[in-house]
Amino acid sequence: MQDQILKTILIVEDEIILAMGVQHFLEVEGFRTLLALDGEQAVECVTDPHRTVDLILMDVNLGRGMDGTQAARRILAEREIPIIFLSSHTEKEIVEKTEAISSYGYVVKNSGGTVLLASIKMAFKLHQANQSLRLAEQKIRHSENQLQAVLKIGQIGYLDWDLAANHMQWSDETYHILGIESSAVIPSLGAVLQLVHHQDNQIVREKFESAAAGKGDINLKFRLRRPSGGEAFIHVRAELQRDNQGKPIRLLGTLHDISDQKRVEDALRLSEDYMRAMIDCTPEPLFSIDTEGKVVTWNPAASRVLGWKPEEVIGKRTPVVPPDKEDEFAAIIQRVRAGEAISGLEIVRQKKDGSRFIASLSTAAIRDADNQVIGTMAAMRDITEKKQAEQQIIQLLHEKELLIHEIHHRVKNNISAISSMLQLQLEKQADSAARSALQDAISHLQGMMVLYDKLLRSENTGALSLKVYLPALVEEITNLFDHKGKIDKEIHVDDIIVDQNLIPPLGIILNELITNSMKHAFPGQEKGKIRLTAFRQNNTVSIIFEDNGIGMPEAVDIGQSSGFGMQLISMLVEQIKGEIQVRRQPGTQFSIQFPARPL
Repeated sequence: MQDQILKTILIVEDEIILAMGVQHFLEVEGFRTLLALDGEQAVECVTDPHRTVDLILMDVNLGRGMDGTQAARRILAEREIPIIFLSSHTEKEIVEKTEAISSYGYVVKNSGGTVLLASIKMAFKLHQANQSLRLAEQKIRHSENQLQAVLKIGQIGYLDWDLAANHMQWSDETYHILGIESSAVIPSLGAVLQLVHHQDNQIVREKFESAAAGKGDINLKFRLRRPSGGEAFIHVRAELQRDNQGKPIRLLGTLHDISDQKRVEDALRLSEDYMRAMIDCTPEPLFSIDTEGKVVTWNPAASRVLGWKPEEVIGKRTPVVPPDKEDEFAAIIQRVRAGEAISGLEIVRQKKDGSRFIASLSTAAIRDADNQVIGTMAAMRDITEKKQAEQQIIQLLHEKELLIHEIHHRVKNNISAISSMLQLQLEKQADSAARSALQDAISHLQGMMVLYDKLLRSENTGALSLKVYLPALVEEITNLFDHKGKIDKEIHVDDIIVDQNLIPPLGIILNELITNSMKHAFPGQEKGKIRLTAFRQNNTVSIIFEDNGIGMPEAVDIGQSSGFGMQLISMLVEQIKGEIQVRRQPGTQFSIQFPARPL
């Protein structure tokens, strides 16, 4: 894995604990890693000239602000880098949305390290292949540019055939076009015929001899085999000159190597054939109309879906417009004349049998050589069933909301049952360490149960007031301790509405702080006091928790502590993009500030 040691992977994940798990796995596999908690950090990291990022693992949902797909678009606009989307979503529309941004992979969270590692290796191989392909495409484009330059030159040769003396002259460019040296051959019809392709030889001979006999001018295209090898297409135009008595005396003409033009014409003809085949095989009605609304082309799908055959509609005003929609159609024609492109316009149209349907209309302007709009190509898709399905989805979403509420109730009941079992186990434990661990677990469960209860009672399922949640959390946690009656509680929490995604990390942070105070702040004291304050200033929310206990030791640094609780608090504060400050003596005060996310 020596090649992987040099690879750096950026993990973009707003859940810090999940991100640390992925980070640990990748580093064990020999990769370097960087971590970004939101889309803005990811863009900043990738565009930093002092950092090297070889691949990005991008979560789709990154909380408030820029989501994963937006961040990916911003990044790809700045530089080319493989992006693998790592998400718990499996919905088709989410996956398709990411595929439109990056084709390097989509990994479902919890798929396992083997799947993730295989996806990363495949993304690196695909990125390398894409770079090789892009280099090849650049070389092809360079060759095409050279070819275009040659086509513009358009060099032309000429011939002069004195019919009376049977003497022919060629210009230097004629020798060049024929592919022969001027000293190698005497100009003559025979010399030309020796080079003409055998399948075209007879017609070329007949045309020249007929012109020489006075039967008309020459306008002829034929194939030529050059002595040096290779085949060319030649266009000869020659005019017959006569004397005063009308006798043919001279044939003057030009030779033009149209090999490149012929190839272009063949390619254009092939392209037109492809385009016609695409239009004909398109499963949806596709037709073109002029600026007066008359049908110009009508594909087979239009006949099959709408009912009219091409001969019934071409040259006539489109029949799909119901009589009561004529004003709407006139407005669309005005937009067409202005060259506007329409995409996904929902309209009502009719079929030959008179039935109506809801259609999604998309158009593109057709322009002439002077860039003037002469019509539009229109694609019409029947979305009647889709609209009906959307109504059904709305109903299903309502049923889903009811189901989610039921699930919340069950989860709350399950948490309560688990908490009760842990409480029974706590009462049977004599070991202080075991009792402490059980008590911590119970306090976390109680905090979760408070959260579920408040979310269930909240009318806004996407947000919750801290005034509703925090006082209840303090009561639930302090009630777990035997000396709760000796501790006074002072709570001042403003009615601050926050995104429900902020509630779990805030609950865990305060759970740790309250538990630590109840455990360690009041040893041997008859009385104690804890205070919780929460308020908002401009776009910042402040939460202050303090006690009047013995104070946290100076040796404990919340940013550098080896204890799990303090590490967890530090990581969760960073997750909510906040800051925490600690003041010691008298007692201990924790001050947390974080940005209020707009709802």
